[in-house]
Amino acid sequence: MPLPKIKENIRDLDQDVRSYLNAKYEYLELQVLKKTAKTFTDLLKILSIGFFAVIVVTLLSFAIAFLIGERLESISAGFFVVAGFYLFIMLVILFFGKKIFRPGIIRLLSSEFSAFKKALFEFLKF
Repeated sequence: MPLPKIKENIRDLDQDVRSYLNAKYEYLELQVLKKTAKTFTDLLKILSIGFFAVIVVTLLSFAIAFLIGERLESISAGFFVVAGFYLFIMLVILFFGKKIFRPGIIRLLSSEFSAFKKALFEFLKF
């Protein structure tokens, strides 16, 4: 094979490899953008739901406190009962929160990390 033909093949190979790497890089950028958009959308959704849930729980707490207060013939007693309920919930979360929440968070993060790692290895694979 003549030397100019080998040089031309090497140039073509170099161009093909560069094109391939560029396409892989752009694909990884799109994957990161997609994951980022999904994450921020989910975060905004959770924050919105959380905001309205706080309003609903607050209004329901007032309604229940007044209802219990009427039954006990002392409005302040109704508020103490509702406050005691929330104190109980807070203590349960304080003492058992790790056991309740950690497994789900670990599962969620490991699946997201695994998907990112897979996309990264796909990018680096030739």
